[in-house]
Amino acid sequence: MTLVLLIDDDPLIADIVSASLGNAGYTVGVLSDGRGALQIIEFKRPALVLLDCAMPYVPGVDVLRQIRSSRTCFSVPVLMLTARDRPPDRDIAMRAGATSYMCKPFDVELLITKIDQMIIESQRTYYSAKPRDLAAR
Repeated sequence: MTLVLLIDDDPLIADIVSASLGNAGYTVGVLSDGRGALQIIEFKRPALVLLDCAMPYVPGVDVLRQIRSSRTCFSVPVLMLTARDRPPDRDIAMRAGATSYMCKPFDVELLITKIDQMIIESQRTYYSAKPRDLAAR
């Protein structure tokens, strides 16, 4: 099964997303804050990370920057799933390296479709890379 890592401090969101993605055939790991997120991402190698912007301890954008700075995890797709719906918030996340952005509240079916598309595109990019490109990963 394909692993999706959700990093969100809202237990209701975690329950909804976990159940919905589980029903769609995904395995879901959940972290309630960004502390240690990069180490878990490097160890578990999820197919995709769902990341909230506003979290205690380490903001989501800082976690995103850590992922994009990582030698081993820089290419993991990251979908920012956040209540921040102002254009400046979206711009900050996209400049920091978010693959996509979705606002809460969200439609579960749209979320699953978006995740499916992002994972397919990520796999297509990975497998179409030239052999020397893969060695650099």
